Amino acid sequence: AHVFGRSFVTSLLATALACHPALGQQPPRAATTARLDSLSRAFVAGRQAPGLAVFVLRGSDTLLLGGYGYSNLEDSVAVTPRTVFRIGSLTKQFTAALVLQLAQDGRLSLDDTIQRFVPAFPTQGHRVTLRHLLTHTSGIRDYTTLGAEWQRVARLDLPHDSVLALFATKPFDFAPGERFLYDNSGYYLLGMVVERAGGRPFDRLLGERIASPLGLADTRYCYTQPLIPHRAQGYARAGGSFVNAEQRSFVLPFAGGGLCSTAPDLVAWTRALWAGRVIQQAGLAEPDSYERLLEA
Repeated sequence: AHVFGRSFVTSLLATALACHPALGQQPPRAATTARLDSLSRAFVAGRQAPGLAVFVLRGSDTLLLGGYGYSNLEDSVAVTPRTVFRIGSLTKQFTAALVLQLAQDGRLSLDDTIQRFVPAFPTQGHRVTLRHLLTHTSGIRDYTTLGAEWQRVARLDLPHDSVLALFATKPFDFAPGERFLYDNSGYYLLGMVVERAGGRPFDRLLGERIASPLGLADTRYCYTQPLIPHRAQGYARAGGSFVNAEQRSFVLPFAGGGLCSTAPDLVAWTRALWAGRVIQQAGLAEPDSYERLLEA
C-alpha cells in the first residue's frame, strides 16, 4: 500500500481548490466531495496501489476522509483512516523540525559544522554546516545512490558507524553550498546530530518533542519487530498485479525515511506547522528554514 501518487495528489488538490472561495464561482460542496471520492476509487481500481487513505481538509471543513482498497491483500484487510503507512521521505520534515527546535533551545546552531556533533566524519577539506545538510546543499554523496554497494546492505540493520562508512570517503558531488541535490546522507547525519544535541535516541526525541505534544498517537519510528496496530503491508507492482515488496531494513533510512504515520496524523502535523505550534514564530524567520522543512 502507498501513501500517495504524485499525479493523484495533484488531481485531488485541483478538485479541492476548485471550490475555494477565493476562486469565485464554486461547485456544490457535495459535488466536490463526490469528485474526490471518485478520484480515489479510480486510483485503486486502476491498480495504481493496493490501497490508500485520503484526508482532504479545507480550513476546518473535512471534504473527504476515508480508506480505499486493502492494506493487506493476502488477508483482505481494508484500508481505513487509521491505517498506518510507511511515510518514507516525509520523515525529513520531522527531522528538520527537531533540528530547528534544538536550535531554538540553544543546543545547536544551523551554522555549526558537522564536526561539532560527528567529529569523526571526514569532510575532505570542506566546511559542511547543518544548514547545508538541511537544505540538501552539502554535496555529500547520497548513500542510497551507490548501486550494488548499497544493495548489498539494504536488508541489514547496520549501526551508525557502518552506515557512515558507506559514504564518508566518497568524493563530494560538489562544494557545499554550490548547488542543490537531494541527499539522504545529509538527513542521516542530521539524525545523528539530533541524537547528540538532544541527548536521546531519535525515536525518543520524536515522541517527546513532537508526537506526544501534538497528539500524533500513530506517528512513530517504523521498526519492523514491534507490533504496530493497523500497519499496512508493502507491495510492488509486477505487470498488472502486485507482489510483496522486497524486504529492506528500516533502520537504514533512519532520520531520512524511517517513520510511520496515518493520514489524520499527517494532517494534524501540517496544521500544527502552519500554526506555529512546532517551531516558535521567531524561528520561522530563519532563512530557508520553514520553506525547506515543508519541502524536505
